[in-house]
Amino acid sequence: MLCKQQHNSNSSTCLSGWGFQRSWQVMCRALQFPCPCHHTAGAALVTEIEENLCYDCRASIWGSYQVSHLHPGTAMLGTAVRLSVLLGLLGFGKGQMFHMGPCPDPPVQENFDISKYLGKWYEIEKLPSNFEKGSCIQANYSLKENGKFKVINKELLSSGKVNEVEGEIMHTDVKEPAKLSVRFNWFMPSAPYWVISTDYENYSLVYSCTNILWIFHIDYAWIMSRTPDMHPETVEHLKSVLQSYKIDTEKMMPTDQLNCPAEM
Repeated sequence: MLCKQQHNSNSSTCLSGWGFQRSWQVMCRALQFPCPCHHTAGAALVTEIEENLCYDCRASIWGSYQVSHLHPGTAMLGTAVRLSVLLGLLGFGKGQMFHMGPCPDPPVQENFDISKYLGKWYEIEKLPSNFEKGSCIQANYSLKENGKFKVINKELLSSGKVNEVEGEIMHTDVKEPAKLSVRFNWFMPSAPYWVISTDYENYSLVYSCTNILWIFHIDYAWIMSRTPDMHPETVEHLKSVLQSYKIDTEKMMPTDQLNCPAEM
């Protein structure tokens, strides 16, 4: 739990959580309503911000619309400003990409065949994310014994250690099988994983976006390859695909795939 209501006062006391004690204390005061609670630390931070806002917090946000003496549009703008403070304090301005308005709705790969998608993919470029800090990032997709699909993500940390995490891949839309979701922990909600375009043998373009109260959205994008490198023209083409769907690619960054351990 990140916040708890003191029994002897109306103020909120923010707990240390991920070590952001000071930031959460400031956030509680800045937002003027109870901050997110019942929350455990983990990788899928973006999705958790929306999914793990506690009931009291949601009620406070939406209640502010109803009781405000301001014009509804002005009240909503005020809440948006407060949420931007929250995101800023969490460090999203330096890492995650957040934007006003709901998520874009780009078309996905037609007739997607996940069996052709299985195997190893190397990350070539991505939008910034707080849960990927290393180099040599790769993802290996495979079929589990129970018939479901899994992914094992690996990265090389600056310490020389190979960090590895396993997640489960799920279909979320029977009519559009390229709209997948991934979950790396049973205590966390799944995150969208949309395959925008792939030829299965050379490249894959993946997009993930989460709405926050339909006021903001936070998104990720990955360009992946079956080999550790990709021709620059292909990279630029895939970026242009994202741009055509109003997805900002300005902050996309390359992933270092040089001098990676053979055992990865």
